[in-house]
Amino acid sequence: MTLLLGACGTSAQTAPDPDAVADQPWVYTAPDTAFSAQSLTPGANSLSRERMLQASNGWGPIEIDRSNGEQRAGDGRTLTIAGQTFSRGFGVHANSSATFSLAGPGATCSRFRVGMGIDDEVKGRGSVTFQIYLDGTLAYSSGVMRGQGAGRLRWADLNITGKQQLKLVVTDGGDGRSSDHADWVMPQVFCQAAGPRPRVTFGQSSVEIFHKHHATVNATFTGISGAVTLRLVPPQDFPTGGYAPGGSRPVVLETTTVTLGGAARTVPLNLAAPGLPGYFNETDGTEGRLSYPYTLVASQDGRDVASATIIIDEKMLRLEPSVEYPEGPLRSGVPGTFVVTMKVTPALETVEELGLGLDSSGACQEPVQVTPVGSTYLENGLLKRRYQMTCSAEYTTSLNTHVGLGDISGYREWWYWTTFGSDITVTATP
Repeated sequence: MTLLLGACGTSAQTAPDPDAVADQPWVYTAPDTAFSAQSLTPGANSLSRERMLQASNGWGPIEIDRSNGEQRAGDGRTLTIAGQTFSRGFGVHANSSATFSLAGPGATCSRFRVGMGIDDEVKGRGSVTFQIYLDGTLAYSSGVMRGQGAGRLRWADLNITGKQQLKLVVTDGGDGRSSDHADWVMPQVFCQAAGPRPRVTFGQSSVEIFHKHHATVNATFTGISGAVTLRLVPPQDFPTGGYAPGGSRPVVLETTTVTLGGAARTVPLNLAAPGLPGYFNETDGTEGRLSYPYTLVASQDGRDVASATIIIDEKMLRLEPSVEYPEGPLRSGVPGTFVVTMKVTPALETVEELGLGLDSSGACQEPVQVTPVGSTYLENGLLKRRYQMTCSAEYTTSLNTHVGLGDISGYREWWYWTTFGSDITVTATP
């Protein structure tokens, strides 16, 4: 490796000055066909045995397993920081960088550990900052380190799970690059045997769910270990307008986390349809239902690792209202009560508040007063609510009545109200 890198460096100079700064830094770029994957294997891998994708150095070539030395390849010494010697690592000079692939056949890598400091060969001089980038994002910075004083040797231990690229950077300490000979020592990449490709599949292509109800769908996860965050993403063309106040609200995934062990595991996922879909097409046969492909996405450490698509068919409820007169017929000018009954198919999982609207045009002389008595209750599987009404009419008539379910308004027809007439009758006073 030293010979390969040296062949790409600048030519040797006579009597190099260790305090000088190179006017033309050494630069190396690997050939396109040099490697598609590293030789990373399960266990501990010394990074100094892996090939560089790109590299640059402020004074001669980067040295492998020895200090930077001068401008000739292989002219460095034993890596030494604060009197301690190391057999593996890189000798560099600010400003420098070295980029490595973290892809390895048959292995997935999860941890990177490395020591750092200014080499003793500059005799206490120099100041640098060590930085580690993962997939282009700064993951570690040492702050300014100097060639003398306490804390001359530091260690970094980083989680590299799912990362594809590692970059080691050394910059000057803000006072120029003179004597900035820096060492990366004992750089190790820890890997595990690669398992199956992370993926998630559904045991069915679609699932049916009724508004205001729950449903369960089985998802099988393979090749994923540890805690996983789940989210359900509606399609881009999911309707966001329509009649419902606030627009549409898609189906909700209630199972949002799961812990996996790598082997294939089937997990029941709970779905809820709290509403409001708020829109349907009255002309293409989809009235009262919303059938769309949703994508289940599994993430770890903020990174999406697997996904699968399933069609969720959300259906409307069937509403059948009626009116009861527990105290006999209503009479004009006399307060009376009636009960609105709503049969919901399929039956609701929770009690929803009933609402009532009346159209009294031509039916009663003013005033007409309708007041709910208490809240909605459940009786024999039916939703019921009692009302009190007073009408000043002196003749027999009927009222057009609109009955709806609380916040379901907006899902079916214009306001998810069911209209019926000639059911609430007011009889003239004898």
